[in-house]
Amino acid sequence: MIAYKDIVFFVTDRPYIIIETEKKERIHIQASMSRIVKCLPSCFCMCSQSAIINLSYVNAYENDQHTFRIYLRNGCIINASRRYHTILKTQIVAFKKMMMNRT
Repeated sequence: MIAYKDIVFFVTDRPYIIIETEKKERIHIQASMSRIVKCLPSCFCMCSQSAIINLSYVNAYENDQHTFRIYLRNGCIINASRRYHTILKTQIVAFKKMMMNRT
């Protein structure tokens, strides 16, 4: 069992999904991304068909002409697809505002 708060991201490595935790552990499971995304709380966001990130681990993001990059607190960089980057950017900003209002 892994607590949601400890999961940094999910990525596909067909036929497996890799779960990376805050402690840099990598856990392989057999599941589909669509099945996983349905079970996750709102702090998770899909950034491509092959990656889901935990918004609480987003350190920064960068949007250049061709790529939308998400920099995570654990040092990983995840690229968002064009299909998801607008939604992702909106969700990152909304999540950060929500977290600031909690403190």
